Amino acid sequence: MHTLQPVTIDTRWVVLPLTGTIGARKPLELLTEPTAAGVPRVLMSEPETFALRVRGDGLLADGRRGGDILVVRRQGTAEPGQTVIAMIDGAVRVTAFREGVKVRGVVVALIRRP
Repeated sequence: MHTLQPVTIDTRWVVLPLTGTIGARKPLELLTEPTAAGVPRVLMSEPETFALRVRGDGLLADGRRGGDILVVRRQGTAEPGQTVIAMIDGAVRVTAFREGVKVRGVVVALIRRP
């Protein structure tokens, strides 16, 4: 994953690196040219936070629609019930945490598309 760092806009907003797109049954696709997503500072829990755009509507059952932004904290562990970015069958995917998956990050917020 990219190692871009968040950039502070002002006391209320931060620009996170938008590093890729991810779908329900489609693995993470890294952007060759990462863009940015402005998010409220309150969603920034750690410096290792980045954003992914939801691709398609395959995550509707989980309340996520195509175009929504997932704010992800990079970490290697998770608790039951958390939504994670994980390595599953050789591909990085978004899923509910379960034993046996290699966690790459935890989704800490969802920003709805306009």
